[in-house]
Amino acid sequence: MADGMNEHREIAVIESQPSRGTRALAAGSLWVCWVVSIFPVVALVLEFGQRQIEDCGAEWWYNATFYSHFFIYPVTFGLVSTVFLHRPWIRVVHYLRSLTGPAKTKHIIFIMSSMLVVVVFMCYVEFSRAPQGSAAVNCPSANFTEPARSLWDLAPDAMTGNEVKGVHTLIAMQCRGEPLTSDQKCEYGQKMAELWEAGSRRYSYTERAYRVGFVTMTSLFVFLFAAIAIVRSWKPKIRSRPEGKRIAGMLLLALSFATGWVFMRLLYLWEKSLLYPEDPQWAFDILILGIFFVFLLHAAACRWSRIARHDRILQRIISISSIVVFYVILSRESSPSVTEGFVVIVVACFLFSFASSFPSFLKGLLNKGVLITLVIVFAKWWRDAFVPWREVLDEDDV
Repeated sequence: MADGMNEHREIAVIESQPSRGTRALAAGSLWVCWVVSIFPVVALVLEFGQRQIEDCGAEWWYNATFYSHFFIYPVTFGLVSTVFLHRPWIRVVHYLRSLTGPAKTKHIIFIMSSMLVVVVFMCYVEFSRAPQGSAAVNCPSANFTEPARSLWDLAPDAMTGNEVKGVHTLIAMQCRGEPLTSDQKCEYGQKMAELWEAGSRRYSYTERAYRVGFVTMTSLFVFLFAAIAIVRSWKPKIRSRPEGKRIAGMLLLALSFATGWVFMRLLYLWEKSLLYPEDPQWAFDILILGIFFVFLLHAAACRWSRIARHDRILQRIISISSIVVFYVILSRESSPSVTEGFVVIVVACFLFSFASSFPSFLKGLLNKGVLITLVIVFAKWWRDAFVPWREVLDEDDV
């Protein structure tokens, strides 16, 4: 850590009080993102609060509980997670701003670019929805040109007529616990497609709020992951001091509450399989689950030195397992757009492996051989990850 700060100064920085400017920057970015992340549920109540769906009750509450990871999470687990992240995030920003020389520029550029790449990739995969190919295969008699829409996707004035009654009847069956047949799922998808076309493809305000809210909610997760990685990159002697232990403990609690999003997402996928004809995006959700698992290990290693002793072994297991898992997913890819699936899964595999080694990257940034290290790591990833995917792609083309 020669060109960043020596160990004694680093301890002094971590245990010192951040300036008002640092507090405003860190706390402001954190809480602005949280406030924006709750916009979707506010828009949902205002836009759909007066509508009812037979046995399901209020339409806004049905949508909120169905898509709980979008609407319920930010105001429950997300709020608690942000509260615990508040102090560690201020400390992390204070630490980064206290670096000197080239180390400060390297850290800020590397961390900001990494966070941006993760947010962009997650949003791209989420907003692209499920491929219409799976719906077309499962519903050969229906005319699907895109995935079936959600109830809150469409503007309220477009949800009128007999088609809406048919949609609500099918949803009411689900609310009563009556499982829909494959034909009924296809009927639901077709009716929603017709309503979407009849409404001139107009999005609701809730849909627009959801897109903005998802970006900020994802940013909160990335703030949390970045904070864990930075604290994890500190030397054990620094993390073992009172303030280091306090920060590590709060990060572990913040991540524990944030993991509630994963469980809500799994419940949503289960509910979705009961109503929608499309297949769930399992590759994306396995990636999310894996990333949470990786950073849970990092957070635990920040708190308990026993886990940190086996850090290298855990990273190797994670890297190997990520390659195996995504190889299996790609080998089972049956979508017409196999090239797009190939690219997404390779990027996902890279991000997953990168998450497991993020703290090591941060440590390497303070060394003179950082560029050589990055080249070696990238070459190793290219050899281990890209070559198997290329072989699978060639087989599919044949």
